[in-house]
Amino acid sequence: DTFFCSGSQTVMGIPIGCDNTSGHGVQNFYQALTNSCNPAFMQIGLRLGVQKFCYYFRAFGLTEKTGIDLPGEGQSIYVDEKDMTDLDLACNSFGQVCNLTPMEMITSYAAVINGGYLLKPYVVDKIVDQDGNVVLSNQRTVRRQAISEDTSAIMRDALEKVVEGNGGGNVYIKGYKIGGKSGTSEKLGLTGGKSDGEDNSEYVASYVCFTPADDPELILLVMADMPNKKIGYYGSKVAVPTARDILTDALPYLGYYPEYSDDEKANLDVKVPLLQSKGLSEAKTTLDGMGLKYEVKGEGSTVVAQSPVTGTTVAKNGIVYLYTNEDYSAEFTTVPDLVGVSATNANEAIAYNGLNMVATGASITHEGAIVNSQSIKAGTKVPKGTVVQLEFLVNENSD
Repeated sequence: DTFFCSGSQTVMGIPIGCDNTSGHGVQNFYQALTNSCNPAFMQIGLRLGVQKFCYYFRAFGLTEKTGIDLPGEGQSIYVDEKDMTDLDLACNSFGQVCNLTPMEMITSYAAVINGGYLLKPYVVDKIVDQDGNVVLSNQRTVRRQAISEDTSAIMRDALEKVVEGNGGGNVYIKGYKIGGKSGTSEKLGLTGGKSDGEDNSEYVASYVCFTPADDPELILLVMADMPNKKIGYYGSKVAVPTARDILTDALPYLGYYPEYSDDEKANLDVKVPLLQSKGLSEAKTTLDGMGLKYEVKGEGSTVVAQSPVTGTTVAKNGIVYLYTNEDYSAEFTTVPDLVGVSATNANEAIAYNGLNMVATGASITHEGAIVNSQSIKAGTKVPKGTVVQLEFLVNENSD
């Protein structure tokens, strides 16, 4: 099916806008999901109808507690089927009107990608007594199957394409297949409208992601409650980078190692080898084989010093300075201000100043990627060849 977005949709006489006020035009489901298009999801909800929408809302456990083994679990807030209007349905379809607990959200999301099975979550794996006997053991408990395994496979693919369709976006980690979707919602009961030109609405920015995308084993929910609106409150900007940082640390720790695509293999960062005390000709050959550039300082035939030092990680096509005179003096350069600069311009500035870079965060191939932070303060004098770590962010005001 296709869905049309003109920038807004009117339901029961009420115009409801899309974040893209100029509209997305005609989209298929994959595109609508990637674009976080409100009108497309309103059309999907209205095509389902109140009865079928509420059937699935219940099937995914969104009207009941999850039964997790923790005290004081909260209850969702939602519009009952008998009271739901087409306007309620339209707003529910893109995630407004209802309030869910984080545990409800992540268990329902897991059901979407695990074959369709709504599971009972638990924290405690098992309890043993002082003699080592297992007195309680929690096992995988299926509450029901919400959707078919075929539909679940389609959704895994769709959610992976959301990440791929954004060039990896802010969750990009080299060597890992990740599926995910961000969200940005106003908080029910806490919207103050506009006063003196100031939007008093409070928001929750969220991101749920999973990996490996084709056979999920890990799922992660990050929620930012009442993010600073002046900095940005969209899930893609606030919650996604945090999810990326968590996964970057957690995946290797848990034994999940990267599997690089051909493009990633061709552009992997490299570690600078030990070149000091080697003949200049040998050092050049080594760097050529690694795809690194070099600049020789001096007239000697042996490398007496190098910058960056051995073991430093640099981007492919980085530069190594080779000093060959015993009485050498390291050459210095100034770190430029790169925050807010595009990936292409940042790369050019780094090269122009005789520096190296390592990119983190969003993929630098993403056309919207800009530098969000740099590891060395602008204006700092450093030896040529120094590595500046740049964190890239896709600066999009959307989910």
